[in-house]
Amino acid sequence: FVRTSPEYYIRMFDKIGASSAFTPTFNLMAGIFGPVWFGARGLWNWALPFLIIEVLAFVQIARGLFGDLGAEAMARIASIEGTLDLRRQQLAAAIENGSDRVDAFQRTVESLEANIGGIRAEADALAATGPTVAL
Repeated sequence: FVRTSPEYYIRMFDKIGASSAFTPTFNLMAGIFGPVWFGARGLWNWALPFLIIEVLAFVQIARGLFGDLGAEAMARIASIEGTLDLRRQQLAAAIENGSDRVDAFQRTVESLEANIGGIRAEADALAATGPTVAL
C-alpha cells in the first residue's frame, strides 16, 4: 500500500497518529484520480464502484453541457408555426373574399407545413443523438 511515495505516507501517518481526535487530510492524487489511485494500490473493491460512479457523473456532465440538441430546431418550428397561423388566416380571408391570391396563399401554407415536417424530423434526429454524444 505504501510502496510509492513512502515519505508522503510517513508524514501523513505521523500527522494522524499525533492526535487522538479526527485529523482531516486530503490526498490530491486520490481526489483527482480516485479509481486509478485505488487500482494502482490493488484496492479493486473500491476502484470499480468509484469508476462506475465517475463514469455516470461524466455522462451527466456531458448531457448538461450539450443540453437539448433539438432546442434550436424546436424554436424554429415555433417561429414557423406563428407564420403558418398568419398565412392560414390570410388564406381563409382570401377564400372568403374571393381573392385572386388564394393560390399563392395555398402554396405558402403548403410550403410552411412541409418545412415544419422537415425541421421536426431534424429535431427528432438531434434529440436521438443526445445519449450517443453523452457516451
